Amino acid sequence: MHFYPINYITLNRKKIGRYVLENIRKHNDRTYKTEEITRLLEFCDLRDRSIVLLFASTGMRIGAILTHSLTHTLPTGLVFQHIIFTMP
Repeated sequence: MHFYPINYITLNRKKIGRYVLENIRKHNDRTYKTEEITRLLEFCDLRDRSIVLLFASTGMRIGAILTHSLTHTLPTGLVFQHIIFTMP
């Protein structure tokens, strides 16, 4: 619930809508398509391939890989579990 309905305040949405700006994209960022990732993996060695797949599957940013180490990787059967954020 929101503040206004809880306190029985009615809003003139038509008037408020005049002041709301259009949703204009500031950046042309987008996700990579499967074909683009496949094409990229053709030119990677094993190390780069694992980094590209880690980024693609987790959405991790490039800067986060600098603090990532083997202690953050746990083997879980045939798959590895990556600990990105630790909770206090």
